[in-house]
Amino acid sequence: MTSSSAAEQDEPAAAPVIPLFYFPYGRPLTAIEAEMACRELRLALNVIAGEVLAPDDFAALARACSLPGYFKTALFRAAGGEKDRPVTKERFCNYYRHLVANFPDESSRAVHVLARDRDYLTQEDLRPLFEDFFDMHPDMRFLLKTPQFREPFIATALTKYFFSASRSWKNMLSIRDFRESHLLSSLRWMEESSELDQSVDAFNFGSFYMTYAMFEGLDRDRDGMLSPEELRNFQGGAFTNRGLDRILCSAVIKRYNGRQMMALQDFVIFHAVESNKGLPKSVEFWFHCLDFDGDGFITVYDMQYLYEDKRRIVEVHFPCCDFVEVAHEIFERVKPRKPEFIALSDLKRCEPSVVCMIVNTFMLVPMTVR
Repeated sequence: MTSSSAAEQDEPAAAPVIPLFYFPYGRPLTAIEAEMACRELRLALNVIAGEVLAPDDFAALARACSLPGYFKTALFRAAGGEKDRPVTKERFCNYYRHLVANFPDESSRAVHVLARDRDYLTQEDLRPLFEDFFDMHPDMRFLLKTPQFREPFIATALTKYFFSASRSWKNMLSIRDFRESHLLSSLRWMEESSELDQSVDAFNFGSFYMTYAMFEGLDRDRDGMLSPEELRNFQGGAFTNRGLDRILCSAVIKRYNGRQMMALQDFVIFHAVESNKGLPKSVEFWFHCLDFDGDGFITVYDMQYLYEDKRRIVEVHFPCCDFVEVAHEIFERVKPRKPEFIALSDLKRCEPSVVCMIVNTFMLVPMTVR
């Protein structure tokens, strides 16, 4: 054996090259795909006279960028446009090449247009998109003639969409959550068909009006906020005093001027979790309301604290079930992994009807005594 062949045997084998398999912004485009994307944009730009782009030009440009036309304001601003500073064709072409190269997936591209340098969205990031939708869609233009509804509708739509799309309670919507919400496909369908997607509750005016009318009916002093006293009239006094206190102390409800009060957006979330208690986020909301001492578990002490208040109200009218029997029934229905308390994971395993029964048992006043 020669010295050179012996040296080759002593050398360690080269590590195998593992191809990239994780692409948070989408699989990179091939050179041909990137060129095709830029070609679509050039065709759209050729239709526009001159070298300066007006804000209204960006609806067509958004479609050329594989985004719904409702992105026109967001895209104009993302490309560097401002009220007193237009965007040139050259500047926009450079911006779009950067967009295609770094954000090949349409969802990551949309998030970048809306949020600029962040990989998550806030409600305010989505506002230009929703405002353009309501101003441009044929079935929504009536809002321009009824300005008293426009802002409440936009605020409600943003809140509803965020509540249903985001997995967390923070004002943050990840690219993954945005992608799985299918908002882009819904907006694209509504733009092409000129109809409303009734499956998306955020764009349902009837649903909005029902929630808004309920809020307005409770807001006696017309200050745009619901005080604890005003909220006690919800559904004719549906919640016990302690139950209502727990709702207002939840992390979802903000403090205004040092008081726990509900703005319209807070009420939209409250109405959503109250109307459908079995949703995953609704279960989280009610769990934290039932966990009185905040130790991360629902114990018999939490249950007793809430049940005593309900019992005091009910027994004025008719006999109330003994607490021990009630607690036993709850534990039988939930079947927690540990018999001494109910964890959030236990409650999430329950049928929606069981969650509804638990909330009704400890926080709601029976219809017969309201």
